[in-house]
Amino acid sequence: MLIQFTLDLFKGLAQAASNLGTVFALGAAAFWFFRTSKSKQRIQFDLGCKVYALANNLNEKVAEIQFCFETRASLNIASIT
Repeated sequence: MLIQFTLDLFKGLAQAASNLGTVFALGAAAFWFFRTSKSKQRIQFDLGCKVYALANNLNEKVAEIQFCFETRASLNIASIT
């Protein structure tokens, strides 16, 4: 049995791959931030979630999840005189 690759199936697979790539990049960034010993005390992590009802169908909702990593490290810039 062969799977027929239609345009809609390909779009769905591409969107799923994009989402997995985003989650992987977010996880790698979080791992790097928390693993680095110099920035452990200087990181702020915020997680937010908002749920919106769709205008044309009130039974369905869309969730927006926000991950925010901020580094509050001071930059040491050497000046050349």
